[in-house]
Amino acid sequence: MKTFIEGNINFITKIILKFGSSNKDFLVTARKQKQEKFPKLMLQKYKVDDDEVMGHALYTMNADSNSHTHILYFHGGSLCLNGTIAHHLLLDKIIKETDVKTTYMVYSLMPQHKSNEIYHISYQMIKKVMEKFPNDHFILMGDSAGGLVLLSAFQLLNDHEKKRIKHMILLSPWLDFSLSNPDMEPLEKHDFILSINQFKGLKAYDDIHKTNEIVSPMIFDYQKPIDIYVGTYDILYPDTCIFEERNKHVDLMIFDKHPHVFALLPMKKSKIVTQSMIKTIKEVSLTN
Repeated sequence: MKTFIEGNINFITKIILKFGSSNKDFLVTARKQKQEKFPKLMLQKYKVDDDEVMGHALYTMNADSNSHTHILYFHGGSLCLNGTIAHHLLLDKIIKETDVKTTYMVYSLMPQHKSNEIYHISYQMIKKVMEKFPNDHFILMGDSAGGLVLLSAFQLLNDHEKKRIKHMILLSPWLDFSLSNPDMEPLEKHDFILSINQFKGLKAYDDIHKTNEIVSPMIFDYQKPIDIYVGTYDILYPDTCIFEERNKHVDLMIFDKHPHVFALLPMKKSKIVTQSMIKTIKEVSLTN
């Protein structure tokens, strides 16, 4: 189901986005970044249970909650960049409003790992949390590349593990690694966050076609309720429309003239998205 929300970003936000944007290859930036560190603010604010899988950290916030609803969050960053404070601020709002447990995944990235390994390690991270919290049911949540990671890792879950996933929430998800949809190119002039050129260096690190275990999320039938929030000025928007047409359980919320991952940015409509997600999380908590 599609829902269209009218509106525009204001002039000042446009200017900030335009001058704060970069066309630099994501991989060039990734090679310069340091190891991601979990914010001290979250460690001070919540009971945090930390663990690791194959050297990759995962942090469960609000670990002492009585709620059996548990969010597994995969951050965006083009499969090669660390998460940001914007991700943690969003999760902080959600935890405060819902009191659910929330695990933040510091999953493997390119160029140290290729896509197949990223998805398999992410699957092992999901499995680890499921084993650690056997009475919980889960919401898979992610933005941009985090959506691609969780949708790919989901395909590796066995039937019992899949039953414990009750919902998915995706913010401006990257759904097809190839970025081959011709409808993307006309949107580049409007999307101040992403450009197709920035992804070029990553192509050499996509190796899912070497096995038949994982396919593009665009051709997989998920059979799970999935909420997607996307803007029409996002180059990934055309693929979300195709994905919605192919998956009958998708609720696609389209925000007019909004850019990539606007839900993580300080915009008026991002508040609508946050409240909508909180409502869904509370509903999942009540029904499971």
